[in-house]
Amino acid sequence: TVAWALEVAALAWLGSRLVLPVMRILAGILAAAVGIRLLLNPAVLAYPIGELVLVNWLLYGYGIPIIALTWAARIFRKTKDDELVHGLEGLAIALGFVLLALQIRQYFHPADIGSSTCYLAEWGSFAIAWMGYGVALSACACRVPRPSLRYGGRIAAGLGLLEALLLPCLVQNPLWSRHPVGELPVL
Repeated sequence: TVAWALEVAALAWLGSRLVLPVMRILAGILAAAVGIRLLLNPAVLAYPIGELVLVNWLLYGYGIPIIALTWAARIFRKTKDDELVHGLEGLAIALGFVLLALQIRQYFHPADIGSSTCYLAEWGSFAIAWMGYGVALSACACRVPRPSLRYGGRIAAGLGLLEALLLPCLVQNPLWSRHPVGELPVL
């Protein structure tokens, strides 16, 4: 999948040099394959990742496609700012969202991100990270006025807020669930 994402970037570069419209079509097909493989593949949760939080294949397997798709979108945007460019940018943003979620999952469940358990601290971490990602994307949209950054930021922050309201505040709330929150009284 990483190689496919690198091929999307290579097709963008070749398309800018050779001015062949077919490169955009091929890049779109490959980018769709990357998206399907990394976003819709439930087997990712069963892959052996290891016990280290940041030093694992997730950073490589999602990070390189994010960089390659962002770079390809930038190259394609020089000739035409169309649906392909918006799709590449949106896919890179979605992959960043999923990478963030998987890294949090790896932190709470080393070597077993497919674990069925998820407690208050993990749900809270998801909410904070997703809202932070949304704010970061929105801040980037102020400097680089791209619709994908603006909408991606709103969607990520909205999902983080919705997740915070539903899970840590309602379902996993320590007031009515028996989840340990520590010994130090805060409120």
